[in-house]
Amino acid sequence: MTRARNQNSVRSYFVAASLVVGFVFGGLLTWSILAPFEGAIITSGTIVVESQNKAIQHLEGGIVSDIHVKEGDLVEAGEVLISLDDTAILSARAAMDAKLVDLLAEEARLVAERDGLNAEALRARSEDLGLGPALEQSLRSQAEYRIARRTSLANQNSVLSNREDQLLRQKFGVGADITSKQEQLSILSEELTSLEFMANQQLAPKAQVLALRREKVSIEGAIEAQTAELARIDVQIGETKIERIRIRDTFREEVLARLSVVNTEIVELIEQRVAVDDRLKRVEIVAPRMGRVVGVTTHTLGGVISPGEPIMHIVPKDDRLVANVRVLTQDIDKVAPGQTVTLRLSAFNQNTTPEVDGIILTISADAMEDPNLGFTYYNGVVQLPSTEDLPAHVQLYPGMPVDALVRTESRTVLSYLIKPAQDAIAKTFRE
Repeated sequence: MTRARNQNSVRSYFVAASLVVGFVFGGLLTWSILAPFEGAIITSGTIVVESQNKAIQHLEGGIVSDIHVKEGDLVEAGEVLISLDDTAILSARAAMDAKLVDLLAEEARLVAERDGLNAEALRARSEDLGLGPALEQSLRSQAEYRIARRTSLANQNSVLSNREDQLLRQKFGVGADITSKQEQLSILSEELTSLEFMANQQLAPKAQVLALRREKVSIEGAIEAQTAELARIDVQIGETKIERIRIRDTFREEVLARLSVVNTEIVELIEQRVAVDDRLKRVEIVAPRMGRVVGVTTHTLGGVISPGEPIMHIVPKDDRLVANVRVLTQDIDKVAPGQTVTLRLSAFNQNTTPEVDGIILTISADAMEDPNLGFTYYNGVVQLPSTEDLPAHVQLYPGMPVDALVRTESRTVLSYLIKPAQDAIAKTFRE
């Protein structure tokens, strides 16, 4: 009987234990199904100026001649930060000005040769370029050269004119000789006619008739020869006139061709001069806006600044601070503008790290890659509370690290437990 009582006691304990275990597991299951857990994404970030720090760079680089600021200085917009050596630029500008002066003076001379004008119109252009005084000497030199060229052209024309005059005189003399011989031929023809009549009447010897005929033929031959000479002289006169026209046209063509080249060179040189002037303006590197100087990398007078390399940064003053937080690519579907973010200010060395609430303003349109850590992320910009709403004795500065807790939708414990199994099953039954 004692044995039966013991069995009943064990059975009672077993039933009680089973009920307890059932209640516990049932309670846990009910809790996992019904109890919500607040979801969140934990990430890190940095406090920055909303408009970003302004990197100070130089397009061409150069040699440092003076450094006007140091780390931490507060500068105004337009204040000179660094001066570069301008020796090479000024030398290039002087060489361009000298060449431009010569080209403008030559252009004035060519225009004068083309149109018969003076150089006053060109002087106005040179004064616009600031070359008026320097141009005077070149204009005088070109004026002397123009006189020499005009004298040379006049001498060539004079030689041809003298040659033409000489040919005209020859033509006049040959023409007069032809006229004289034609008159002689007319008289001789009358004498020959009369003598032939007398010879036919036996009143004059036939030999005399033959002599007159020979003389007539001789005169006619001379007239033909002189007529040919007259034609040759006319050809020479025509060639002389053509040569004068050729010299004039060649001179004008040379002037026009050279003027075209000079005009092109002037335009190119003025463009190059503008580029050099632009470089000269950049010799003094100035602050783009008011702010504090940080990250100065140049400290040596005579040092070299490489093109495009950051020289320093300007942290804009009185600009709103925001936090840039990194959202991992696998969490991007849980984050959107307007969500609340809790920022833990881990830079403060206090027992209780201060926390502030912010709101996500924007999320970058594409993922970025961190070259140092080797992972991709989306950049989120978080609006920080105003200075008045910050905890006491908390002052925010650009560059401070923060830990960000981005609140997401609530989920039950059961959903956390079965999510890995669901993902595994989904992958298993996919080809």
